[in-house]
Amino acid sequence: MKGELCTDLACPRCHLNLPRDVIELPLAIFSILGAPSSGKSYYLASSLWQLRTSLAVRFGISFEDSDPIANQKIHQYEETLFLSSGHQQLVALPKTELDGDLYEQIEIEPDRVVQLPRPFIFRMSLLPDHPKSQTIRKNGRSICLYDNAGEHFLPGAQTANSPGTRHMVVSKALMYVFDPTQHAQMRKMCQGKTDDPQVSGTASSFRQDLVLSEATRRIRAETGMSQGQRDQRPLIVVLTKYDVWRAAVNAPVFSTDQILRRSRNEAAVFDVTLLKQVSDKFRTILQNTAPEIVSTAEAFSNDVTYIPVSSLGCSPQTIPGTAQDAAGRLSLGINPADIAPVWSEIPLLYAIHRTIPGFLPVS
Repeated sequence: MKGELCTDLACPRCHLNLPRDVIELPLAIFSILGAPSSGKSYYLASSLWQLRTSLAVRFGISFEDSDPIANQKIHQYEETLFLSSGHQQLVALPKTELDGDLYEQIEIEPDRVVQLPRPFIFRMSLLPDHPKSQTIRKNGRSICLYDNAGEHFLPGAQTANSPGTRHMVVSKALMYVFDPTQHAQMRKMCQGKTDDPQVSGTASSFRQDLVLSEATRRIRAETGMSQGQRDQRPLIVVLTKYDVWRAAVNAPVFSTDQILRRSRNEAAVFDVTLLKQVSDKFRTILQNTAPEIVSTAEAFSNDVTYIPVSSLGCSPQTIPGTAQDAAGRLSLGINPADIAPVWSEIPLLYAIHRTIPGFLPVS
């Protein structure tokens, strides 16, 4: 404008801004899907916050924002949860809506306006102290993530002018967030073993298998995959809110040091063998409590891994002075001083391990 040089880049079709990393580095899209109120935004914020530290300190890998402006929403999530520890006031992330600042209205062709989700894009590269920094060609990667509203994954929600979940078709790995506290059988098992308001309150159960079924239907329709075929990409079932339901299934307490353990040369090693053992254990638990999740996942993908995580590591509390919503649920908040995530970065690390060979040293 007015003779000034433009240093920004944009897609010539949708006109959304693009960081240069998307062009200069190989791109890996990871799709996160799940039902409404399953904790996707909390999981995304917690996993990225933990990943920034784990990759640099344990593995010698930098993890930075490709475009800090585009990632502002994630920054707000992280600041709300992890940079307010000096305050005792309860905090909560806003519900992800079907429209708003996470989406962009684009006139993609004359008289046709399309609503597209804004991507969160990060740059990952090997630091000089990484053992393979000199041997891996093109040791940088762009990582792209989206935060869709859970309603986007419900049957009938995707239209030609609101194709908000089409990133699932081109993603390198799928992460399905399953919330056991919204499952009737798991809620029943938790009764008397926890006073967490997410299971002791009046919240209703939700058919979360329908979300996964609809996602697989869309992927098959977009790719032309037949019903008899199974997807070759990793499907990671993220079992959220582990701190709430752990006691109900007699599961152990996990720590990051168990799975990201130090090797002889002080560098961390990702213990994939342990992760597979944990996955098998929780597959058995799900097979007995929520078999529809296991059958739907494994009918679609031949590479399914089950990983328990706790994005917050503590139970929420009822925010004083708030009224119930239309579903009869109270507003819940978290004391930032109590937040202690458990394994929240592990699903993303596993996705990186499975789709970007050589970046993470494994057992």
